[in-house]
Amino acid sequence: MTVRFPYAGPSDGVIDIPSAIRVFAKGGHYYAVDEKGRIFCRDSPTGCIQEAVNYAPPFAKVEAFGDFYITKGIVLSGNPIKLAVYGTIYQNGNFDVLSITNYWVGEIEEITIRGGADKGYTGTGIYIHSSTVFGVRFGRVRISNMNGYG
Repeated sequence: MTVRFPYAGPSDGVIDIPSAIRVFAKGGHYYAVDEKGRIFCRDSPTGCIQEAVNYAPPFAKVEAFGDFYITKGIVLSGNPIKLAVYGTIYQNGNFDVLSITNYWVGEIEEITIRGGADKGYTGTGIYIHSSTVFGVRFGRVRISNMNGYG
């Protein structure tokens, strides 16, 4: 995707932005791939989502397909992105599932978070560090079975 800004500058107002970074499961393995199909993470559901978020350039979309049993929280910080999870993220431990911090601005949509309260786990579905976050948009977010605030 190419974005044109209404000003001229070093890039003449044209910036190429990848359409999507994708995370998915196939054959019992997890993968994260860039817009050209290059694999940059393998076999860690938590790690592949986090690496995709970290790898994505500003304004890119990170899409995850399938169910993900994560063992630590995912931190959204830095570049503004759009995160969409077409499936469910399952909490498997005591942590906040998504933690938004460090002046992050972006969108979270199409995500289902299923906590582990029935297994005695604690944590928040989406924890927002309010003093450092502004401009987050949520759409079609479902959170259940949490033993925390969300």
